Amino acid sequence: MTSATRLTAAELRSGVEFGVEATDVVRDTANWDGRAVVRLTVTSGQKSTSDAVTLRVAPLLTQHHLQDTQQVMVSKVQGNGPDSRLQREFVAALEKEVKKAGVTTPLVTFERYADRWAQDFVEPAYVSMTGPGGRRQVMRVMLRSAQPDRDAGRELFERMRGRDIGVVQVTDRAEPDDWSLNSMGNLETIPPYTHGGRSFPAGRIIMGERKDSGARPSKVMRTMLTAQGLQDPLLLDTSWLGVGHVDEFVQFLPADTPRGWRIGIADPKAGLQLLRDAKGAGHGRTKMFSVPGRSGTPAPKETIDQALASRHLVADNEMAARRIAANLEILKRETGVTDAEIVRVPALYTRDSEALTADGQEVPVPRLTRMGAGSDLVDSLREQGQQKWLAENPAQGAAAPATVTTSAYVPGAVNGVLLGRDRYLAPRQWGPVIGGTDIFTEAVTAAYQRVGLKVSYIDDWYTYHLGMGEVHCGTNTLRDATAPWWQRPVPNRNPA
Repeated sequence: MTSATRLTAAELRSGVEFGVEATDVVRDTANWDGRAVVRLTVTSGQKSTSDAVTLRVAPLLTQHHLQDTQQVMVSKVQGNGPDSRLQREFVAALEKEVKKAGVTTPLVTFERYADRWAQDFVEPAYVSMTGPGGRRQVMRVMLRSAQPDRDAGRELFERMRGRDIGVVQVTDRAEPDDWSLNSMGNLETIPPYTHGGRSFPAGRIIMGERKDSGARPSKVMRTMLTAQGLQDPLLLDTSWLGVGHVDEFVQFLPADTPRGWRIGIADPKAGLQLLRDAKGAGHGRTKMFSVPGRSGTPAPKETIDQALASRHLVADNEMAARRIAANLEILKRETGVTDAEIVRVPALYTRDSEALTADGQEVPVPRLTRMGAGSDLVDSLREQGQQKWLAENPAQGAAAPATVTTSAYVPGAVNGVLLGRDRYLAPRQWGPVIGGTDIFTEAVTAAYQRVGLKVSYIDDWYTYHLGMGEVHCGTNTLRDATAPWWQRPVPNRNPA
């Protein structure tokens, strides 16, 4: 139908159904604000009467953790090598944990491009509206990362796109972005809130930037997200992280409170204190990691004493604690969250390279080698995603020459998957075992249990951890987006 379309009186009397469907989302309000005016003019004899209605395309919205998990996505790696076998073991273990959490829909598996970082090449989103008879209509939209050379994103078009599932991508090949910042592990969503006169009924996006160097995620992507008019992206500082993703230190968890959610945050100070307490109790010679080695891949050998004696480990975690605290202050200021609504989860970070020569001098070597990975695993992990980019662009991976960049030393517990309102899947800690107990697993479990979450663990040491990521980086979720966000009551007060 066009502006030249004419309907006769007979056609109108017989009944005409008029439908309007948008074929794209708003990408830049400078080009189109998402509105369309439909004007109807009725002519009878010499008299004409007109009426018009303004329609707006439904906004593209990202999911948040108050929406129930309906399906989990993960990548499979084809082949019969050790890396492929390890990934198959991970997928099988994930399938069991997902079912145990009550999610019965089969896994969505990406299988064509061997990019194991399923969190990073796509962000599941949705559009929704009220349809005929008040029925809600929802369509999933897979938002491809702004990484046009990341082949795994093609599978969204080749496999997922179809009835009620669309795919959107935005790219500017000339834009000089930090490639890793454009991965979708660097995009998370604060659940709905109102604070300071601003309301976010569908939640609010957070993304990481490298403030030390000025690098930011794709401007084209940020422009599109802002253009939706509801989830105005908030930037946090990830200069201190080699990969630079917000999911490496912060998460949002459901809560039975007036707000309805709380913040989970990595706590390096608590991680250091666990080691100091163990050393003080006479366990300094205990191995730092309890993970077993594999064929051709020796287990890490450092002890608690050696870790605490590291010239960098303590300083780097104190630095990480300061950076995290600064980001937390931003979140508290923007959302109104109080200290009582924060879950502090023990964590430890390590700089991206550090090793000792035979005479004790520190020399730069790949962090993955220092952590005990064999060459076959290192090579495989570096062939994919941001790890490939970091290996090829070591200078660009740092925030600035003076900035130390880090990643998880003990598997990052906050980098896990919320499978249900009270079910959380964390990466297995493989920390020091004292008296038959992994002290990091014990502390992490206690932190989540205090806020009503049941924690289970999955081993991702060789599949993701050595690649500077965890189970969250390697998975994705499709969540229930049927609730009418436009009707959602958003609390405008802090809990008592």
